[in-house]
Amino acid sequence: MTGVDGLAEELPHEQHEGFVSDFIREALRRKPALREPISEILKKVGWELQGEDKLASTVISNSPEQLRSAKTVVNPIIFISHSSRDIQVGDALLRLLKDAFGLRSNEIRFTSHPAYGLSGGADPGKTLRQEVVSSQLVIGIITAESVESQYVLFELGARWGADKPLVPLLAGGARVADLPKPLTSHALTCDNEESLLRLISDCSEIISRKADHAAAYMQSLRALVKASQGAESAAKRDVKESKAAESEEQLSELAAEILAAVQSEQDPDSRAITEILDSPEFNKTFFFTSVRDQGNPYSVATQRFRSAIAELIDKGWLDEPEEMDRVRVYRYITR
Repeated sequence: MTGVDGLAEELPHEQHEGFVSDFIREALRRKPALREPISEILKKVGWELQGEDKLASTVISNSPEQLRSAKTVVNPIIFISHSSRDIQVGDALLRLLKDAFGLRSNEIRFTSHPAYGLSGGADPGKTLRQEVVSSQLVIGIITAESVESQYVLFELGARWGADKPLVPLLAGGARVADLPKPLTSHALTCDNEESLLRLISDCSEIISRKADHAAAYMQSLRALVKASQGAESAAKRDVKESKAAESEEQLSELAAEILAAVQSEQDPDSRAITEILDSPEFNKTFFFTSVRDQGNPYSVATQRFRSAIAELIDKGWLDEPEEMDRVRVYRYITR
């Protein structure tokens, strides 16, 4: 390269300072209009023109101790964005990537694993904001948990905004519809092996590394499918328990007492309310909290009983009644 721009390429070790100063001084003598553009170029490389057009460095040299303690910043190749509650799926994905590409701990960022997290003393916010943009590939684990995580959505949004390779990876029963619209066209899933083989192929192309033979990572790939299925089962169980707790909190006192009595039955198949149709007392209902007649029946005012039973049916705790010989049975619905 020649001319003024080429000058920046040649600058400058201290031993060449005198030569370069003479060169610039002569150039400015011949063409003073070059002073401003030359000054701008010199500033970019840490030099400036001083009195009598002498060249001086503006860079403060590091001491030998500072140079020895300086650490080279190495950005990860793959950044795994995830919710802290999706660690099992993340661990399985981490193992798959290691087995497929032989990646080392400094080449993957997965903050929930000590060996793949941030180094001591690092500023978490600043470092993660930098790495989510500078890494070669971001894989975002998308589950019911992560779509509620502001950090995951921020990381995926930042990556998408930078227009760099991004793979939203659906797991735990998450669907494409759970994603913000701009990310839907990039999504893959952990639900089947074919989609994960596509993930390996895409990763290979993006990070420019050839994957190992499939036999080297198929066990890890299937473990990721299983981890995703386990996360889906856990999510469904959490939803069911949450609804059950919410429903139970809203029951009246009598309905809650009847439900507790039914649930205390040791044999799950026998849990039910068995109402005796021919009541021996007027305006009272007698019943058992089991399919079988055991011990003395409970008794309660008929109107209160009807109201409590209707409540338990409406909340999904009891099934519609079955008429039998002189009894009416309301079977318990297992959740």
